[in-house]
Amino acid sequence: MATFQPEFGPPKERRRSSISVDVFKFQTTMWFADYDVLLAFYRSDLKDGVLEFTRKHPRNIAGADQTFVFTAEPELSARGPDYGTVSLSLIKLP
Repeated sequence: MATFQPEFGPPKERRRSSISVDVFKFQTTMWFADYDVLLAFYRSDLKDGVLEFTRKHPRNIAGADQTFVFTAEPELSARGPDYGTVSLSLIKLP
């Protein structure tokens, strides 16, 4: 959303694009070694999340591959000595 604060009254908002996108925020459990592989993929292969990638839809892993892009770097919260919860935020591209 783009926000504009007029001289009087509440802020005005508008969409930045006429194309609608789906944002998916979810968490998954990973071993630290798997998180390291994910982070290397994000930083190296995707150039710090700038490039798009294909994967199964988070809500339909049996379906066809879809195109996504990260909205933020994956975050790890430790839950044990060698595993944790990883937070992911993806946009499904049209």
